[in-house]
Amino acid sequence: MRVRLVDSDLGPRMKLTHTMLWPLLFCFAMVQPSFAKDKQFDKEAPKLKVETKKHHHKYQYKDPRCKYKYDYNYKSGKTKVKEKGDCRGAAY
Repeated sequence: MRVRLVDSDLGPRMKLTHTMLWPLLFCFAMVQPSFAKDKQFDKEAPKLKVETKKHHHKYQYKDPRCKYKYDYNYKSGKTKVKEKGDCRGAAY
């Protein structure tokens, strides 16, 4: 002799839990990828750093193809520029 459970045998509390469980799981599955950090994008995203002090101005640009550094000393008037890679498309 086998006993078979039917939805009506589960009771109102189980129906409510069962009914709400699937939409909640679906919502969690849809929201979860938005919390994931895209490491590939972080590697390819250009980075820019500008630093201005009393007698010194420094500018650095870095992306996967180009590294550009500009350094200017207000006091002495000296400028240093270092460029590595293909910086043709970089706007600096």
